[in-house]
Amino acid sequence: MSGKGDIDIRALFSITTVHKEVITRQQEVVRNIEEFGKVLNSTAIPDIQIGEHCSDPYNCDFRGYCWKTVPAYSIFNISNLGWKKKMELYHRGILEIKDVPDDFPLSDKQRFQVIAEKTGKGIIDKKAIQFFMEQLQYPLFYLDFETHGSPVPLYDNARPYEQIPFQYSLHIQRAKGAEPEHREFLGTPPEDPRPELIRQLVSELENEGSIIVYNQSFEVNKLKKMAGIYPQFAPAIDKIINRIVDLIVPFRSKSIYLPAMKGSYSIKEVLPALVPKLSYKELNINEGGMASRGYDQLFEITDTEETEKIRKDLLAYCRLDTLGMVEIIGEF
Repeated sequence: MSGKGDIDIRALFSITTVHKEVITRQQEVVRNIEEFGKVLNSTAIPDIQIGEHCSDPYNCDFRGYCWKTVPAYSIFNISNLGWKKKMELYHRGILEIKDVPDDFPLSDKQRFQVIAEKTGKGIIDKKAIQFFMEQLQYPLFYLDFETHGSPVPLYDNARPYEQIPFQYSLHIQRAKGAEPEHREFLGTPPEDPRPELIRQLVSELENEGSIIVYNQSFEVNKLKKMAGIYPQFAPAIDKIINRIVDLIVPFRSKSIYLPAMKGSYSIKEVLPALVPKLSYKELNINEGGMASRGYDQLFEITDTEETEKIRKDLLAYCRLDTLGMVEIIGEF
């Protein structure tokens, strides 16, 4: 199989002794067992307040019970609000964002979110949007990758759990308001998708025009990695990276904020807020984790009909990511 050399097992694992750490924590284990026994033998519900511990380091299985009085969208969803301030509001009996006092200390971005919730009106900084739009040079290329990873690398030049790009969607808009053209790529397991993906992508991105992505660190990271693996494409990839414009910027800076975004600048919230006719909810694959798992299934499934269904669902999901960016820019 191409792109699949021998696995060096010794390079996958690191062996170290934890004997000293185990000895020093033995009494802690004894105390924990005693505490667990008390909980198991008790019919009383532990008197523990909700807080950061409910999700750190992991989500507690009882969160649904303990948080049942907290609305699905609440003061705990105020963007980047620290836990100390969240709990201060909570202990004052304030759960709804619209009830946050006007004099409560917040950052400007957090204040925007609270004001939007109180008034039901969005906030749009027209000058900031104009500045963003002036950066764009037609034709516009709207790009999105999907990736998957595995504990044991499936291909040469890959690390454990490294996210390997297996798919992209590309919408091309030649002029303002023009009907976008669509291009796409989806790998065919078990072959390494990267060589053909980058060859096709370099060709389709042409030599000029802004390349629009949503959260550029992700796409840039994947491009740089492929530039290192395939040096024949490195000069072209460097030029591609220099043309990238990040569409997340006006949303992360709160230059545009609508109540429907619920404190988030994820495209999953931004798109339906700005373009209600488009939604991920109707898709069989509707988020990145599902896309990764769907592609992993293609390594095992032999039924042609089921394979084609998964491929169709993957293409539809990735296509909506880039079509969504086209529509968002159309709203500016």
